[in-house]
Amino acid sequence: MKLNYKTKQVFDDNNVEITPEKSLKLQNHSPDGFNWGYTGSGPAQLSLAVLLHFTKDDKFSLAHYQDLKRELIGHFPMKDWDFPDLLILKWIDIWKNIDELTKQVKLKQPKLKSKEI
Repeated sequence: MKLNYKTKQVFDDNNVEITPEKSLKLQNHSPDGFNWGYTGSGPAQLSLAVLLHFTKDDKFSLAHYQDLKRELIGHFPMKDWDFPDLLILKWIDIWKNIDELTKQVKLKQPKLKSKEI
């Protein structure tokens, strides 16, 4: 991904621009656009847009964009920044595995009767 700090434009490794329009329809944090390097509204909008771009999954993206903001986007330097898409793709894989494991654990949990609570 390539992030241009002056224009706030973001491109994937194939030079496809990641724009805020779809993410704004799901959750409007920053109508002024993207930002990074802190954990405010601009980084939240960027995190949601990035997840939507790479996963095409509204539910996953809405569930994890704040995690992406806290764990990666908020820590990027406040300047032009370039890193491989693979970083985001690996992050997504990790969270999908966590979600699957969490789901499996919940399925295996015994149901408690009201007297046991």
